[in-house]
Amino acid sequence: MIHNELNNPLFHSHCLRHTHGTILAENGAQPKTVMERLGHKDLKTTMERYIFNTDKMQVDAVELFIKATS
Repeated sequence: MIHNELNNPLFHSHCLRHTHGTILAENGAQPKTVMERLGHKDLKTTMERYIFNTDKMQVDAVELFIKATS
C-alpha cells in the first residue's frame, strides 16, 4: 500500500480527495463545483468532510472584509 511506501501509516490515497477539495476552495472555486468534481450529490458532505478551513482562507476572509468596509 502507498502509506507503507511513504512510511506514513496515517496516509491513505483518499486523503488526496480532501486535499483536492481544500485547494480548490482555498483558491476560490465555488462549493458546488468542488462538490461535482469530488462526485458528491450532497453539498453538506463536501463542505463538512472534504473542505478544511485553512490559514490562507482565514487571511483572505479578513482581507475581503477590510476591502468591503473601506
